[in-house]
Amino acid sequence: MVLSILIQAILLLIFLAILSFSSDLTIKNAEKIARITKLGEMVLGFLLLSIATSLPEMAISFSAVSEDTIGIAIGNLFGSNMVNLSLILGLIALLRPVTVPRGSLRNISLILFLTSAIPVLLLNVSFPSRITGFLLILVFFYFCYYSMKRKISFLKKQFVWKASLMKFLLLLCLGLGLVIISSRISVVLASNIARELEIPESFIGATLIAIGTSLPELSLSLSALKRRKISLLLGNLIGSNLANLTLILGSVLLVTGFSITNFAIFSTLVVNMLILNIVLWIFFGRERLERFEGISLILIYIFFLASLLGIEIAI
Repeated sequence: MVLSILIQAILLLIFLAILSFSSDLTIKNAEKIARITKLGEMVLGFLLLSIATSLPEMAISFSAVSEDTIGIAIGNLFGSNMVNLSLILGLIALLRPVTVPRGSLRNISLILFLTSAIPVLLLNVSFPSRITGFLLILVFFYFCYYSMKRKISFLKKQFVWKASLMKFLLLLCLGLGLVIISSRISVVLASNIARELEIPESFIGATLIAIGTSLPELSLSLSALKRRKISLLLGNLIGSNLANLTLILGSVLLVTGFSITNFAIFSTLVVNMLILNIVLWIFFGRERLERFEGISLILIYIFFLASLLGIEIAI
């Protein structure tokens, strides 16, 4: 048993190193693509990185759907969003205060707020769930168009193809692929180690799986922070949450026809919306995430995790 844990721990360190390398590779080439295409780092993070880093959530959600565990699929999406908005943003602000680009933030933050409110509003109307799913998918593509409409006219008129762009695109795809694969293997190894140490399954599910599906976002965010690419960082996190709440949730509802009536899931939606409001209030109020806000966000995640484990927290 000890030897098995040791071998898996060594493998875990190796794959975490691969994850770190591939994240740096992804961010570096995303930066070059943004510079060549003039798309802007926020838009590139929002449209490309965020969708790619949401692939683990999509894979787990459709896997759960195929096994008739719809609650896991829906819970995973909103749990992942809680991790993105509280734990990851909190850790980033704790490591280094983040100055928010004023020009990009207002539109993206408004989009994020509205998109977070839409699922809650749709849960309170009598639409069949497949219609709800279709509407959520439409919302996602509308926001993609909204983000790109000014850039499209520029690209048509002034874009000049450069041979190096294909190279950077291939390296970006390679980096993203390695991020997704290495993060998945890291989660499996960590889960195996936890089980061999006889850590409760409920705790593994509430922590490793929820955090594990957000590992690509965390890794890319840390790499972007290291390179001081704040627009890429925010575009990735905000866009990932947008994709989870619209494209992936909408696809699950469209395919399954499942009606969300579980009160616990509804409560998670409400909490997620409240977290978004708190984050937006911090952004708009100070245009900067300081260490105090980072600690506050991490505490919010801890309280959320404690509630999942059934622990009574006295505030």
